[in-house]
Amino acid sequence: MTELARTRNQVRALRRHRQFVRWGTALAPLVTGGLLTLAACWLVDFLFQLDAPQRTVMLVVGSLTLLWVFLRYTKPLLSHHESEVDVALMVERQHGLDSDLVAALQFDASPAIDFGSPELRTAVVRHGVDLGKRIDFFEGLSYEQFSRRAFALAIVVMLAVASVVVFPDHVRVFFQRLLLGADHYPTQTVMKTVIINGSVVLERAQHPTQPIDCTAAQGQPVSLFVQCIAPRRNQEAGHAATDELRMFGSDGGNKVVALELLSLADRLTRLEEATLRIQEAAGDTSIRVDGMWLDQIAPTVAFDAPLARTHLEQSPQDRAALDAALLELRRAIGAWPGSAADFSLHHGQLERLIESVEYQVHVGDAWTDPARINMISLPVIALDLNIVPPKYATSERARKPPGSRQLSVLEGSEVELSLRAANDKQIEEAWVRISSKSGTSRWDLASPQGEQAVWMLQGSTPLSHVVEELSFEVHVRDVDGLQPESPIRGFVRLRTDRPPTATMELVHRVVLPTAKPVVGFRVTDDFGISKLLLHLSVQRTNNDGRSTETTTESGSPDEAPRAIPLAADWLTVDRLPYQGRYAIDMAPLGLDKGDQVKLTLEAIDFRGDDPGKATTSEPVVLEVSDEAGVLAAIAEADENSEERLTEVIKEQLGIGDSP
Repeated sequence: MTELARTRNQVRALRRHRQFVRWGTALAPLVTGGLLTLAACWLVDFLFQLDAPQRTVMLVVGSLTLLWVFLRYTKPLLSHHESEVDVALMVERQHGLDSDLVAALQFDASPAIDFGSPELRTAVVRHGVDLGKRIDFFEGLSYEQFSRRAFALAIVVMLAVASVVVFPDHVRVFFQRLLLGADHYPTQTVMKTVIINGSVVLERAQHPTQPIDCTAAQGQPVSLFVQCIAPRRNQEAGHAATDELRMFGSDGGNKVVALELLSLADRLTRLEEATLRIQEAAGDTSIRVDGMWLDQIAPTVAFDAPLARTHLEQSPQDRAALDAALLELRRAIGAWPGSAADFSLHHGQLERLIESVEYQVHVGDAWTDPARINMISLPVIALDLNIVPPKYATSERARKPPGSRQLSVLEGSEVELSLRAANDKQIEEAWVRISSKSGTSRWDLASPQGEQAVWMLQGSTPLSHVVEELSFEVHVRDVDGLQPESPIRGFVRLRTDRPPTATMELVHRVVLPTAKPVVGFRVTDDFGISKLLLHLSVQRTNNDGRSTETTTESGSPDEAPRAIPLAADWLTVDRLPYQGRYAIDMAPLGLDKGDQVKLTLEAIDFRGDDPGKATTSEPVVLEVSDEAGVLAAIAEADENSEERLTEVIKEQLGIGDSP
C-alpha cells in the first residue's frame, strides 16, 4: 500500500488541478458577465437617469442575464465531478496504457480483500509503481478554454479598476443607486441650498438631491432661491438655457419658470435694500416683525450674510436683534464681495399658485428629484358690522344694508365689529387699524373665552362712540401664518342729527284787541320733539309814537316772561310731522290800536341724555286795530285774492295783452 503512495499522490494532484482549472473556467464567464452587466447598467443609468422603479426593472433584467450566463457557462462545469479512478483512466488513455494503473490503485486501496493470487496483486502493484515513475501525469492537460476566459476576465477587470480609479464618485453613486438610493451622479454644478418662500427645502449636507415638501399660500407668489457651487466660468456665463423650475400640475399641465442668475451687483443691491427695510423696522415699532416680513427679507440675506439671518430669526421675540442684524449686514456690504464670489445665486418666481404641484429644479447640469408644493388656502373672513345708535334713535338699526362696509351712522353711535373664518381655518390673530383726522391706531380683536371661532373688537375704541368720520382695515392671520389676499377695508361716515324744522301760519294778521286768532303750526324731526313753545312778544305804541317791546302775556312790565307750551309731552318720531292749531287769547294782553304782537315758534328735538338742539320759526306779527281796520284788511285780502284768481284764469285760458 505504501509502494503506490507517490503514484496515488500524483493522481490526486492531477485531480485537484483539473478541478481548479474547471472551476476557474466555470467562474470566469460568470464574473465577466457580472462586470459587463454592471457596466451596461451603469451606462444606461448614467445616460437616462433612471428613477427607482426603472432601476428596479434594470436590476431584474441584469439578474436574469447573470442567471442565463450561469446556466449556460458555469453550471455544466461545476456539476462535473471526477474520482481518482476517473483521473487514472484518463491518464491511461492519454499514454495508451492498459488498465494496470487503475488495477494497481484498486489493489492498493483494498489489500484485505481476496481478489485472487497474492503474487498477481503484488506484480500489478509493482507495475503501477513503475508506471508512476516513468510517465508524466500532467501531460496532455488542456488550458485553452481556461486561458480564453481568463484573458477576457482580466481585460474586463482592468477596465473596471480603471473606472474606479478615474471615476470613484461615479462608481460610489452607481452602487448607491443600485440599492435604490436617491443620489445623483456628480455634476459640474452643485446645488448647495434651495429656499422656497423663505423655507429651506434642500440642504446638501442633509439631503443633497431630494428636496422636502413645502407649503405655499393659494393665489400668492412662489419665490425660489438656489445657491450653487459651480466653476467660475459657469457663474460668469450662466445657464440661461437650462436654469428653470419645472412644475407639474395634477391635471397633467406643466409650467416652467426661468431662473435668473443674480450678478454680484444685483445681490449687493438686494443686501442694501434689506438693510434699509431692517433699519426702518428698527426705528418704527409700529412695523410688525413677523414671519411674513421675514420671508420677504431673509432669503437674500441668508446667502450673503448668514449671521444676519440668524439675528433676524430672533427679532420677532427680541426687536433688539434687528440692530445686530444691521451690524452684520453692514460688515458684509463693507467686505463685498468676499466669500459671495465663491458661489452663484439664482432666483425665480411663480406669480400665482392655483393648485398643489410637483416641482423639479434644474440649474446647469444639476437637478433635484421631484418634490411637492402643497397649496394651502387663504383665510376667508366673514365680517359682521352692527350699528348700535344712541338710545333715543332706535329706528337707526334698520338703516344699514346687509353686508355693507360703507356705513353711515348717527353721531354718537357704536359700531360693533366681529369676524369669523368662513372656510373653517383657525384664526390665530386679528386686529384692526382705524384712521381718522385724529390719527391712526391699532386695536386687537379678542376671541371670547378662547373659542377661536368669533373674534370681536372689545373695550373703548373709536368705534365705541363715533364722533367723526373714520376708515378701518381689518387684518387676520391664521395658524399657517397666512392673511387674506387683501385687508378688509371699510368707511364710516358721520350723519349728524338734523335740528327740527318749525313753521307757523295765520289766516288774518289784523285783529281786534280782544280777538282770539288761531295760529297753525307744523313741526318735524328725525327722532322726536322734546319741547314745543310759542314765544309771544308785544310792541306797544306810546303817546310819542315810539314803540316798546315786552314779552309778557298780561302786558305788565314787572311780569316775568314765559313761553306758551303747545304740547303736553314729548313727540315721538312716529307722531311726526306734527301739525296743530292754537288760539291766542288777546284780551289779557291789554292791547290798544297800533300795537303789534310777534309770535315765534320754538321746537327742541330729543337727544336722550344730551341736550337737544332748538329751532325757531320765522316770526309772525299780529297787528292790533279797530273794527274798521279789521274790515279793511279783510276787504283788501279778498281783493288781492280776486286779482290773483283772475290772473290764474287768464294764464290758463291764454287771455291777456298781446305784445
